[in-house]
Amino acid sequence: MSSQGKEKAIPRFFKIVLPKSLQDGELRIPRSFVTKYWKGLSNSKAIVVLRVPDGGGDEWEVEWTERDGDVWLKNGWKNFADFYSIGDGHFLVFRYEGGNKFEVMVFGRDGINGRRCMRSSWNKVNVESSLKDNIIIGSSSRGTKSALERAKKFHSEKPFFVRPMYPTYVHSGYMVVPCDFSARYLEGMEGKASIMVSDDEEKKMTSWEVNFKYTLGNKRSVFTAGWGLFAEDNGLKEGDVCVFELIHHHAPPQQLSFQVVIFRST
Repeated sequence: MSSQGKEKAIPRFFKIVLPKSLQDGELRIPRSFVTKYWKGLSNSKAIVVLRVPDGGGDEWEVEWTERDGDVWLKNGWKNFADFYSIGDGHFLVFRYEGGNKFEVMVFGRDGINGRRCMRSSWNKVNVESSLKDNIIIGSSSRGTKSALERAKKFHSEKPFFVRPMYPTYVHSGYMVVPCDFSARYLEGMEGKASIMVSDDEEKKMTSWEVNFKYTLGNKRSVFTAGWGLFAEDNGLKEGDVCVFELIHHHAPPQQLSFQVVIFRST
């Protein structure tokens, strides 16, 4: 059968994320892909641009280097992985879009796309390392980076997690709590939580009530009813960063309170 009229195959490669890749902050590109497609990239700056299909248009610059016959993604790779909660055992599909651009599809260990339950390092242990050498380009990139840098300086003796505001969290009426935080503090809990924001000028605390539920299959908690009102009332925008500090935690009964600090992207 003639190959004429057949759709041209889109160059792509696959990677399973290993702990060493996250620890060392680098990812090796398969040699077969490098041999066939990397020549064009070698003639430009040693930078690739990564984006995810549902990433709100943000693009990430990641430096690459050659070492011992292999090509490695280096500076910026760990920040990309941290931002999209990519963890050990997750499956990535890199789709080459030409030039130095790649679309990255992320699949969890269960093979489900969409970052269903990915390990997040946005917590008080890893906030600082997550932000080192961070480069995001896009309409709100400078503001986002500034917000992340300010969030990095947050300290508390109480448990807390950090959530960048994706478009989904701003507009869709729900927010996913990072899996590691959910498993450690919220496993099996379901009910209503109070999320509070301090008004420094008026020296008062305003509170919103949201429903939350921990789903065993996804191993995560989700804020649902009430979250959309909180986002609207506080004028949350894509690129803002919120720190959720766990103030009160008791089960049973299901009682949760978070104090939220909002770092604006603009």
